[in-house]
Amino acid sequence: MLYPDECKAWFTQQWLYGHRQTKIAAEFGVTASAINENICRFIEATIETNPVGRYGTERKKLAARALLVWMAQGNPVCVDVSLLVPKPQVIIDEELRLEAMYNHARHEHVFLLRCEGLKFKEIAPRLGVTSGRVNQMFHKFVERMKKATRRTHWTIVEG
Repeated sequence: MLYPDECKAWFTQQWLYGHRQTKIAAEFGVTASAINENICRFIEATIETNPVGRYGTERKKLAARALLVWMAQGNPVCVDVSLLVPKPQVIIDEELRLEAMYNHARHEHVFLLRCEGLKFKEIAPRLGVTSGRVNQMFHKFVERMKKATRRTHWTIVEG
């Protein structure tokens, strides 16, 4: 997704302030590569230098120079915030939390079916995945359980 030049300037400014491209991307519901592409296009359009193949401090120097030229020409840095159309962070966090809970429940389901004696090949059609994926889900849940009970001290009480 390409944004207007003043928004590209804003992305560049935020990146130079130390914000990670992944964080900027998460705010707007796009990928980090889309932010990177907009920053590169801003540099290329402003100072006519191709930033591709230049990384780290070298690219940041180019971006700083491009931003200075942009501002020296009297151009604004994203005055109209409605052009950015941010995606609310709360919704993103809620979606990730629900997805994590769903995945955990699926892994636990695989574990319980395996404890009942079903084989991976029998579990796979129930979940709509391959038996190899069922194996991965089972072992991931087992590792999580091992980690959770690692420091647990067990005592057997005879009664």
